[in-house]
Amino acid sequence: MWINTPALAPLGSAQQTPQLIKQVLPAVASGAVLNVLVSKQFQAGLYEILLNGQKMTARSQHFLEPGQNYRLQVSGFDSNGQMVLRSLPGQTHTQDSALQQRLATQVDPERLFQALHASVRAEGVLPKEIAALAAAFVQRREITSAKRLVERIRQSGLFFERGVRSGSALPSDLKGILQKVSEWLGQQERQGLSDTGLVRPGYTGSSTDGEGELAFSGRKPFTTYATVSQEHKRPFSFKHSHSMMELSELTTITGLKKAVDGALARIESQQILAHQAQQQHQVYLLFELPVLDRDTLGIWRFYVRDEAKRNDSNEEEKCWTIICSVNLVNVGPLAIRLTYAQETTSVTFYSESQQVCGLIDQTLPAFTDRLHGLGFTGVALATMLGRLPENEEPNIAYPSLYAQA
Repeated sequence: MWINTPALAPLGSAQQTPQLIKQVLPAVASGAVLNVLVSKQFQAGLYEILLNGQKMTARSQHFLEPGQNYRLQVSGFDSNGQMVLRSLPGQTHTQDSALQQRLATQVDPERLFQALHASVRAEGVLPKEIAALAAAFVQRREITSAKRLVERIRQSGLFFERGVRSGSALPSDLKGILQKVSEWLGQQERQGLSDTGLVRPGYTGSSTDGEGELAFSGRKPFTTYATVSQEHKRPFSFKHSHSMMELSELTTITGLKKAVDGALARIESQQILAHQAQQQHQVYLLFELPVLDRDTLGIWRFYVRDEAKRNDSNEEEKCWTIICSVNLVNVGPLAIRLTYAQETTSVTFYSESQQVCGLIDQTLPAFTDRLHGLGFTGVALATMLGRLPENEEPNIAYPSLYAQA
């Protein structure tokens, strides 16, 4: 958090000069602890605060509740003489603390879900609690229409508590099912049981041709892995090349529970991020769907955000960005970015395969006609050879790897 200067847009009486700051706080030095009252929020991340009875503007990466008091510490001054404030060591905002805890324990659920699907294919007898989780996987044909896709998004776990409060929670909600599986596994642990019964003896997870979805080179079947982006250590990276860290064996009760709890923590971290954005009058949604495509189980990842931009008339308007990352059979990794504003709409397909880009280019005319039939005109369609750009991915970092005050 840092104190603002007149370089920003005028804010009337809230505007202060560095000289006045010195008058209000003549003895401020690095390490000083200040009590501030947040009087109002101007926009996302920009607040009016009261300090020693004087109004100032301040920016914060954390959401600050208007009307609340905060104890903040002066960490120093920047090159322009602006005072930089941060939370006290050991003191974090409740939501930020909860988010950090869940990011530290969350695990990409893809390997867990693939192991469950492989057990179903192997005709193993699954406990009913685990079978309910495997039954929650989505067939690709089920989300080919907008209506069905919306239904599945509502069952992604992101809106579970809202459904519970309203009495409309669905038994197929992914978070609700994971909670029941975690509770059941906890009971098994307390009874001293160790075998999950996840796979029948001798089953390796490979299909008859030796190329089953669990037969990854150099990786153990039925073991979950924490995926960590090699470049920015992002837990929600949309790339498909990661350094893989072995996490747990899924054939043990303890290992399976760790994987299930990691999947729950991932959903809860996505819920906290969405709630924080909502408090700042923004939309920031991350959610994932386990999708079956020709007997292959993969995770479809979605990222939805809204942002303001200037149009040709220099007027501010909403711009929506929706990104979907999939790994399709016979296509491979594919990312789709859709941006929608009042006057412009564009769809860009990203693939690292020249052949895939060529095939998509051939379908663009038919896709354009289909969009036109839905009422969308002037849509810009394009393919890009390569990965989704880094700046389009969710900029969320593992707190244990690096954090910003």
